[in-house]
Amino acid sequence: MSYRIKISLFTISMIAFVGRSYTQEFKEISGRIVDASSQEGLFGATIIYDTYGTSSDFDGDFKLSVPVDAKILLVSYVGYEAKEVELTAESALDVIALEVSSNLLQTAVVTGAKYETTLGESVVSLDVLKPSLIENTNTNNVEDIFNKIPGVQMIDGQPNIRGGSGWSYNAGNRVMLLIDDIPALQPDAGRASWADIPVENIAQIEVVKGAGSTLYGSAAMNGVINVRTAYATSEPVTKISLFHTRFSDYADERKNWFRSGSFNHTPQDIGFSISHKQKIGKWDIVLGSYYFNQDSTKSYRKEDFNYKLRGNVNVRYRATDRLTIGVNTIVNKGRSSSFFLWKNGTIGALQPLEGTVTKSDNLRYIIDPQITYFDKNNNRHRFQSRIYYNDNDNNLNQSNLSKMLYGEYQYQTSFLSGNKTTVGGVASRSTSESQFFENADMYQINYAAFIQTDQAIGKLRLSGGLRYEYNKQHNDEINHSTIVVPEGDNVEDKIIARLGLNYQVSEGTFIRGSIGQAYRFPIMIERFLSTEFGGFVILPNPDLMSETGITTEIGIKQGIKLGGFKGFVDLTAYSSRYDNMMEFVFVSTPIFGFQSRNIGDTQINGIEFSIAGRYMVGEIPFDIYGGVNFSNPTYQNFEGLNDFLEDTSSSTENILKYRSRNSYTLDVQSQINKFSFGVGWQGAGHVIAVDKILETFITDLRPYRELNNNGYSILDLRVGYEYEKYKLSFHLKNLLNTEYTQRPGIIEAPRNVGLRLDVTL
Repeated sequence: MSYRIKISLFTISMIAFVGRSYTQEFKEISGRIVDASSQEGLFGATIIYDTYGTSSDFDGDFKLSVPVDAKILLVSYVGYEAKEVELTAESALDVIALEVSSNLLQTAVVTGAKYETTLGESVVSLDVLKPSLIENTNTNNVEDIFNKIPGVQMIDGQPNIRGGSGWSYNAGNRVMLLIDDIPALQPDAGRASWADIPVENIAQIEVVKGAGSTLYGSAAMNGVINVRTAYATSEPVTKISLFHTRFSDYADERKNWFRSGSFNHTPQDIGFSISHKQKIGKWDIVLGSYYFNQDSTKSYRKEDFNYKLRGNVNVRYRATDRLTIGVNTIVNKGRSSSFFLWKNGTIGALQPLEGTVTKSDNLRYIIDPQITYFDKNNNRHRFQSRIYYNDNDNNLNQSNLSKMLYGEYQYQTSFLSGNKTTVGGVASRSTSESQFFENADMYQINYAAFIQTDQAIGKLRLSGGLRYEYNKQHNDEINHSTIVVPEGDNVEDKIIARLGLNYQVSEGTFIRGSIGQAYRFPIMIERFLSTEFGGFVILPNPDLMSETGITTEIGIKQGIKLGGFKGFVDLTAYSSRYDNMMEFVFVSTPIFGFQSRNIGDTQINGIEFSIAGRYMVGEIPFDIYGGVNFSNPTYQNFEGLNDFLEDTSSSTENILKYRSRNSYTLDVQSQINKFSFGVGWQGAGHVIAVDKILETFITDLRPYRELNNNGYSILDLRVGYEYEKYKLSFHLKNLLNTEYTQRPGIIEAPRNVGLRLDVTL
């Protein structure tokens, strides 16, 4: 009896529901969601009424059927303030403009999860650099801006995040560089070509600290730098920038070779950039070019020169409201010369040691075909690819030609409410013909499959990822004068994983924790490099093994609205453990030289504090960004490595080479009417340990390091004036003319003055 009653009640309920559904009247409304500032259509904005919802297409347009008595629509977009829109009898709405959120915790980011989320919700430490900071600091090469990020140091072009990397003779990175989510490290050398990045067309730079191998593969062991370029805007925008820098004399007059005898000049450089963005029908077009000139007769380092010419073209075609096709292209042509080591630490500190001057003619280009399609269920299908070509003609028998073909497919869906899941596959092939390898041919193949899922449960966000990596490295026979490496294959596969969570305790308080595996397969240059320069011999090591590791962290991001300050502070405790860490070290067998070897297991523990926000003094804003990092990079089995370290490290302390235990940075920018003012301050502690042989081999290095053993601190000032479409700015870098080094044998730039003119049409 009870069974029949239940059936009857269910039947009646269904009849009532169906009857209500068929009798309720609907109307279709349409509109367009745009950025309030640029009037650019916002793709993927969410439009909701009660249980009815949709999202906007590539132009920001949407259509939605709602009950005729519907009153209010809720419109939202990641990184923007949500907005309630009142419905009228009209079916077509006015353009709905969303304002960028003034809450920095709502900044939209993608790198930490492969889809757009907010900075506050990230399960890992993630910093964001906006193009305004790049422009305000007169940065013409993005390499120069990373020292402003707490916990990040650039050492001779190599990024070091929280002590996870040192300096490896410009070969190999533990930090993955992405340009628009696609790997951009040189295929054979594994290093970043920072000059390839179109500074004139950057939307934002996102930096993930800690292991990113699960999302981005082998080279992301210590972190990820993702440079996201900008799209075209509704209104055409053309920007022209002219810049000029003059360098002062060093405080130690003995070093100023450019003031000696009849040869007397003031070091300086000059350059310009142009960018244009425009929508033409369904086409989005971005054009850019960049030129830089530092003549050898105008350099503060003797025999250094640098000529760069770069062009970039980004084209996107919005075929339908669900399909876009595009291709991004960067071409970089240059000539440069630099020296590896100084002649001595006094009068010859800015002059090269004989045999260490490298002169290069190089051509690099990147071509990125891409397709994005949303199916009828709003699942995203994306295919992105890259053709990377690098031709470097070098005077020291170190020329190389390398190529990379890369392809990646992503499928993104939502299995449950609050879920976002991305699955995909990667295939890449890199080849190298190089004098680095005694002209032997090399190639490397990588295949990977990954899944990343994020689930929101109330105020709790859970994140997990899994990746399978397969690597194959092939080498022809290498005939070094003392080592013969037979032809062979190195094959390895690995499964790596990560877990993370983020819990929103209150409106402005986010607690996060994560644990992620790290993995790095040796690159070709680490395993097979065979060359000589300046008296140094570098030997191949075909037996080099992969690194593995685990990075854990716990952090709290606290939004603050106190007095005139609005922003956030972030406190993180982290620990990274690496097994079989790879480094170039001095060896005595089979001959004296350097070789990439597995140095053992290491441990890096640390604490980092950062702050970002705006402080208002009356009507005057002060934008603040900075932080401090304290780390302790050590060997796990220090006692067992005594004999090895006694031969290779300049210090008896348990500390990894080429690391500073502390670093700090602070940048403040203000605007008063048409005038802008800024100050930058950054520094790091002393690098305690370097290669022991360098202190013996490099003239004056040991006494120089003993005399300069307190680290360095650099102060910059800037001022600008805007008049209509013009902005003139004056930049004074290294105000106190501090003499400092970031790695042995090279002194950094003295005080310099930059003048920059920006014109927006």
